[in-house]
Amino acid sequence: MHQSQSKRIEFMDFIKGLAILTIVLMHFLERSELGLPAFAQTLVRFGGTGLHLFFLASGFGLALSHFKRKSSIKGFYRKRLSKIYLPYVAVVTVIALVNLIIPMYGSDVTGGHEGQSGWMAYLSHIFLFKMFNEQWMTSYGYHLWFISTIIQFYLIFPFLARLRDKYPMLVYIGSLVVSLIWSTLVVVLGKAELRIWNSFFLQYLWEFVLGMAMAKIYYTHGTEFWRRSTVKSLTAGTLFSGAYAGLALFFGPAGKVFNDIPALFGYGLLAITLYNLKLPFIQKFILYVGQVSYGLYLTHMLIWELSRRLLEEMGIGYSVMSAFWIATLAISLAYPIQKGLNRL
Repeated sequence: MHQSQSKRIEFMDFIKGLAILTIVLMHFLERSELGLPAFAQTLVRFGGTGLHLFFLASGFGLALSHFKRKSSIKGFYRKRLSKIYLPYVAVVTVIALVNLIIPMYGSDVTGGHEGQSGWMAYLSHIFLFKMFNEQWMTSYGYHLWFISTIIQFYLIFPFLARLRDKYPMLVYIGSLVVSLIWSTLVVVLGKAELRIWNSFFLQYLWEFVLGMAMAKIYYTHGTEFWRRSTVKSLTAGTLFSGAYAGLALFFGPAGKVFNDIPALFGYGLLAITLYNLKLPFIQKFILYVGQVSYGLYLTHMLIWELSRRLLEEMGIGYSVMSAFWIATLAISLAYPIQKGLNRL
């Protein structure tokens, strides 16, 4: 084991913070009422590709912890229960209660503002069967689909890690093949626009396992993949990002399903570029967001909904400036929210 592995890896905190930050900003800025020009809308949507890097970082972090100390399956699930599931349930419960007082999400079977609410929708979050129902997958906030996919990875990780220990190349190559087969199946069946299909964990399995492979190399050799030439990483990141945009713009839903590879490498290389620039304020800010990323992600759309309604009551239209101030509010509240969730 390389000596540096006893330390916390700053770059992993950085990319988690950057990924969640750009996703949050995308959610606040992609609203049609802002009237952003087409070029700006494309840039805003690119922020959503941070989810690919987050899946890779999750695979890296879980695998590195597994290599350091192989915990029991029971111990692994107990830790995920306290760190991921209970905070998620707590926030969904708050959203459901707020929705009873200030209706923000539809309660009918056909959906509403952002999907169905009500008892069945709530129970689908608690018992995790929402990940198999398109209506409930996006209930109480469209962004919560992401939590379903993350939980799917946590459910399979102990078995995936043990399989990797025995047959590493089978897992590495097999994960890419499985993801490509799944993507093809989604397109052929005409399910490319449905979250329960296009965001099922098999779609992103290759990214998660790539993170595991990187963790093994780092654990064994101490290889820091993020130590790259700024010029080269910027150039390559721009090219991959262009390929990502081209697939999405010219090939419709199918292009969006199959553009994960350029999306991951484009966003990832640009993140490496930003990290290696070592801009003091930006570095500290993104690392702060990384520390509160889960609480921020869970609650930012609730804060957006309530803030937008308050603006309407005050006769103030939603604008880029108000989006900025709501984002500032959500990020500011993320620290006490995260502390509260950590105590569950």
